[in-house]
Amino acid sequence: MVQPVLAQSAISSPQTVPGIPVPPATVADKRQLASEEAPILTVQEAIALALQNNPQRAAARAGLAAAQARIGQAKSQGGPQIGLNGGATYDKQFGGGTTAGGGGNPGGDFNFNNQGLNETLGVNAAIPIYSGGRVKAGTRAAEALARVQAQQTLQVEQDLVYDAAVGYLAVLRAQELHEVEKSNLAVSSERLRVARVRFDAGAAARLDVLRAESTLSDAQVRRINASNNVARSKANLNTVMGRPPETPLRLVSLVSPVAAGAAATAAPADSSSFALPVQNVAPQALRDLANSKRPTLVAAQEQVNAAEANVDVAKAARKPSLSASLGGILRNPVTFLGRFAATLGLSLAQTLFDSGRSKSQIVEAQALAEQSRRGLDLQRQQVAFTLDQQILAVDAAQQKLESTDAAIVTAREALRAAQIGYQAGARTSVDVSDAQSALLTAQTEAINARFDLANARAQLASSIGMLSKDWQIAYEAQLREEIGRLKQ
Repeated sequence: MVQPVLAQSAISSPQTVPGIPVPPATVADKRQLASEEAPILTVQEAIALALQNNPQRAAARAGLAAAQARIGQAKSQGGPQIGLNGGATYDKQFGGGTTAGGGGNPGGDFNFNNQGLNETLGVNAAIPIYSGGRVKAGTRAAEALARVQAQQTLQVEQDLVYDAAVGYLAVLRAQELHEVEKSNLAVSSERLRVARVRFDAGAAARLDVLRAESTLSDAQVRRINASNNVARSKANLNTVMGRPPETPLRLVSLVSPVAAGAAATAAPADSSSFALPVQNVAPQALRDLANSKRPTLVAAQEQVNAAEANVDVAKAARKPSLSASLGGILRNPVTFLGRFAATLGLSLAQTLFDSGRSKSQIVEAQALAEQSRRGLDLQRQQVAFTLDQQILAVDAAQQKLESTDAAIVTAREALRAAQIGYQAGARTSVDVSDAQSALLTAQTEAINARFDLANARAQLASSIGMLSKDWQIAYEAQLREEIGRLKQ
């Protein structure tokens, strides 16, 4: 009796048919062997590594620090400014010589008069009293821009969490599909062996052997492509985690492999790592959540606030400003032979005519504020459309998932019947090929259905601006660890 589908543990050498050369191990195959010795990496650890090592987060944090520093710059415009200045000069005056009669003698010796070192040390202070609201409005704008940068930093961190988790999913998907192709290759090898036995016994035509060889060749190519997909998905995950692409990876399997037998019992779509943070919520409620939680939308709202504050800054430029000044100067502080002088004053500044510059600045600031408001409306519309598409994708993936596992059982039985019938001479090689192709398709669709559902749920949560429970736990754990390091 022909083995219908070989278990994965028995496919260490999938091609053993005599007369067919074994393809050389590819770079992807060698990397897979190296990964078998690597320590196991959980999805939570992958998230932590992405947050620790990815340069995007460090760049975003640096931008946030710069934005927060600009708040202090804006506030300082309304505070006193104190300066210190000092200097020293050496004076030497040249005078002409004189004769005994007191007449000038241009040709006589020179005399040196009024020579000496003069030092000065001064302190001056400027104290703004009224700025027309410029300082207050400028500070509001800087604070809003800092909040913009904070939300953009949060978005970068959420994207890294999402990319690490979905990249983890992609590796698991590629590995399962690779196991399907290995199983298909083993079945193709067995089919070629049976075809040759039957041909040697005179029970089958040469065409059956040729078809089996062609099927095996195709299976070998598919297996190589699947192996390369595993290597590429691992390289992508390593890059997200800030590691060299070729670093060996061994992940925790979240599902029972489809290629090994019956339907999966723990699909990633049912794992808490990939479950939606909200369930059975109306579309409008999802949009409201996105408006309040999605960092890019919150940042866009803060951008509007900053633009409106800049309108007030432009308007304040037309108002007068009042400041006080205090100064003091000490002459010859080294020898203490000089005198100290102090000054106190008030200054008032008001622009009377600027050829329309301030008016144009106000119009520009108002236009930019309106542009920011319309940009926010556009982003909300785009998010609403994206959420609607992802709701449909989650529903479609869920419906597809319910039918794929049963299809595997049916396809596997059909292949077994076709193989038995072929051995008995009641079926043709075409029947076996069709049954084998149907099983391969069913297995591939079952894997893709479960991972598609997990991805759809992850994308929906990301669009809302939320993380699944496990992802949030991993994210917060990494933040606590970083805060602990800073306190040490």
